[in-house]
Amino acid sequence: MERLPREQYEVLALAYFAGLSQSEIAAQLAVPLRTVKAHTFAACAGCPRCGGGQSRLTRDLRP
Repeated sequence: MERLPREQYEVLALAYFAGLSQSEIAAQLAVPLRTVKAHTFAACAGCPRCGGGQSRLTRDLRP
């Protein structure tokens, strides 16, 4: 995760470590929900362990 761009790292950290939903992350970061979704997808898209964007993480984060 440390290699991710700051925005993607923040979104994943808030989801995984803080247990926030995508809507809660959007509110906390003061960004649109679609931005949170885009950062989540982009962070997982290149990760083989995430299945190229179809990970449990991205499925679990859908509001």
